[in-house]
Amino acid sequence: MNYSAIINRSFEIAWKYKSLWIFGLFAGGSSGFNINENFGARNKDFDFSGMSGAGGFDPEMFGQIISNLVGPILIFGLVLLVLSLICKPALIDAANKISRGGKYSFGDAFSVGVDNFFKFFGLMLIGMFVGGVGMAVLVGIVVVGFVVNVALGVVTILICLPVFLIFIWLLATTLRLAECAIVVRKVSIGDGLAEGWSLFKNNLKDSIIIALIYIGFVIAFFILMAIVWAIFGIPIAALVIGSNMSVITGIIVGALIGLPVSIILGGLIGTFQTNLYTMFYFELLEPGGRHTQPIGATPAPTI
Repeated sequence: MNYSAIINRSFEIAWKYKSLWIFGLFAGGSSGFNINENFGARNKDFDFSGMSGAGGFDPEMFGQIISNLVGPILIFGLVLLVLSLICKPALIDAANKISRGGKYSFGDAFSVGVDNFFKFFGLMLIGMFVGGVGMAVLVGIVVVGFVVNVALGVVTILICLPVFLIFIWLLATTLRLAECAIVVRKVSIGDGLAEGWSLFKNNLKDSIIIALIYIGFVIAFFILMAIVWAIFGIPIAALVIGSNMSVITGIIVGALIGLPVSIILGGLIGTFQTNLYTMFYFELLEPGGRHTQPIGATPAPTI
């Protein structure tokens, strides 16, 4: 298997078709830019008096603040979930048309994402259920081990932890390949899972290598985001500490500066990561096919 071609093609599509970054930003696996939450601990002007009560802290007021945030956070999380379940199939469809023939357009890809929303939602529920059952079984084994003997409990932890990691890798890879099958071949959830599992078990070595490549890039992207955070965060922290600027103002300024960086890097990284498994799926179906060739006569994207 030509792993370098898979990586190059994944990045080439992500870089050339920048409208895909919008999908990549919400498809999952992307990183964001965050301002250090501990700025306030170093700011002499930050005033907690509004939260003070007996003993300097008012639990009732704190509880009200938390309760007021629960609703918006849940709504925001639901919106992100819906967008993720639309953007994942949209990215897969776009990569399919760009690399294997066809005309990509942002609108058509989004339409494919909407059409596959309920399939991907069902796939997500199946993954959560299977993952939950697997975790419950392993936790039960560990608990029984400790009930019998502490030493046996420690041994079961040492055994169950790698088993759990292998189980998660197996499940995640099967789901990733099933997602591609559902979009590219327009099959049902059941047929997609069957194809994903078949491709996984028949290409075990390749599945291990692509997972290691994926993890390597995740680590590299994390380091990149940490460097970006340092470039933007340290000067902002110094500005907050050395001036009369309030912490809230500092956070707002940092967010405004960091938002474009977050969108650009998050979109690019998310697109590349989704493309990586999509190109891997194509390579399993058609080794050395069109998806490994440089982009040439593919029609330009339309929005």
